[in-house]
Amino acid sequence: MKAIRFLAAIILACSMVFVSCQKEKQYTITVISNDASLGTVTGGGTFAENSTTSIIATPYTGYDFVQWNDGNKTNPRTIIVHADATYTAYFADNTKYYTITANSNNTAWGTVTGGGQYAENATATLTATPNSGYHFVKWNDGKTMNPRTITVTANATYTATFEADGTVHNYTITAQSN
Repeated sequence: MKAIRFLAAIILACSMVFVSCQKEKQYTITVISNDASLGTVTGGGTFAENSTTSIIATPYTGYDFVQWNDGNKTNPRTIIVHADATYTAYFADNTKYYTITANSNNTAWGTVTGGGQYAENATATLTATPNSGYHFVKWNDGKTMNPRTITVTANATYTATFEADGTVHNYTITAQSN
């Protein structure tokens, strides 16, 4: 009986040593940016199974974090480690763009250039070019500078008014006598 107890004690002791010597499963969490010029990521590394880690996407100025490759938009994000995994952070330009529309009151009389898509606070130069026999008069807001430089802060439309050279302007003159 003593021998059986002694043998059981040895088996138990060996089992405890074996269990304590077993390594925890380790997994690698990899975090990457879809474009390193747009932002950085942190939180990757090697972790024990069932541990948690935070992954963080940090956009550079002028960019926004959009989402992780699995569609999750949480940032920072807590991950429970169950297997090797790769998380890609997607960043995008956050610059606002506006449309400047440049028109002529009559394309047979002249053309206008400078319209298009512009980043917010960009400078746009609008130029009204009259065709032969016509001249530029003004823009739809009454300004007469040509070419004209504007700072883009919203969608806008500018129409150049052209007239024929030698256009006769009729004026009414009222004379009064006392």
